[in-house]
Amino acid sequence: MTQNLMNYLTEYADTDFRQHPFTAVDALVLCQLSYPKIDRIVPADGFMSIEAVAGHPDSDALYTDRIFGEMYREFVTKVVASERYRGFEAGLFKALVSESEEYQFAAVTFRMPGDRYFVAFRGTDEKVVGWKEDFNMGHLAEVPSQAIALDYLNSVPGAGPVFVGGHSKGGNQAIYAAAKADRSVRERITGIYSFDGMGMGEDFYSSPEYAEIRNRITKIIPDESIIGTLFERPENCLIVRSDSRGIKQHDFMKWHVREGHFEYCDSLKPAAALLAERLKKWIDSLDGEEREKFVDSIYSLVLACQPDEIYSLGDDAFRKVQTVIGELRNMDEESRTEIRSTLLKLIRA
Repeated sequence: MTQNLMNYLTEYADTDFRQHPFTAVDALVLCQLSYPKIDRIVPADGFMSIEAVAGHPDSDALYTDRIFGEMYREFVTKVVASERYRGFEAGLFKALVSESEEYQFAAVTFRMPGDRYFVAFRGTDEKVVGWKEDFNMGHLAEVPSQAIALDYLNSVPGAGPVFVGGHSKGGNQAIYAAAKADRSVRERITGIYSFDGMGMGEDFYSSPEYAEIRNRITKIIPDESIIGTLFERPENCLIVRSDSRGIKQHDFMKWHVREGHFEYCDSLKPAAALLAERLKKWIDSLDGEEREKFVDSIYSLVLACQPDEIYSLGDDAFRKVQTVIGELRNMDEESRTEIRSTLLKLIRA
């Protein structure tokens, strides 16, 4: 029987960190605790026990995500019932979003027994502007949430070891912030975790800042990863087996866990490896201006659906696809030509 993160929380509920030391699976557990709607419960200027978070009078707000709410309820219940995470506290929550400046950011810090801290950056949530910022990573050297993540990490309290991580865009922010952090903070960083987060591009990977932290990074992608291979060097990644296919592999709950660790394989599946190679060739073929125009054009098509939340794009999908196609016909000739020529480069890559 395939084991996953939920099975891990059950199997290791009574196993402390002396018996089974902190692993990448534990790092993913903490990263995922940033996703429930903790915004009005976890303090911005202090800490509270994770048991108090789950038992808060407004705790039902944690599980209001339309798609994942009930999964988060089960997940949080297992974490707070576990002796393994007894004594963990959550705090210093920060969330910022700006439509005009095109960014979405959220982070929480977990204070662990022994004066250890885990800084967890939340990935892209359901707000469309967060997805636009993801697109912007393709043509900007730094996006706003990366700069905010750096400021946040530089303010981590205490003097003990620091772990930092995130899933999706949060993983990208974790690596960026760790590399750019003040030396006093960077020297405290023990481990950096990126779970299917976008890569950083060659300029970043060639930098002395990256060279200094490289050996502390654990980047994990599923075996048909799409998001985690963007702007990435394959040799940087560990590849975990997943029960899902394609883009659905971004769902960490389908990743295999065996005997308290992720179950890794040697390489991406052939079709995924081919797609990653094709995407890299295509991206490299675009200059900065082409990338920016393409991103802006695709985003304008998404906005033509007028969703308040990205999840609503899945409601009445056929009608909304027709809306997008119709919007493409209504665009000016220059924009239509830009989208077509860019997509042809991808097809022919």
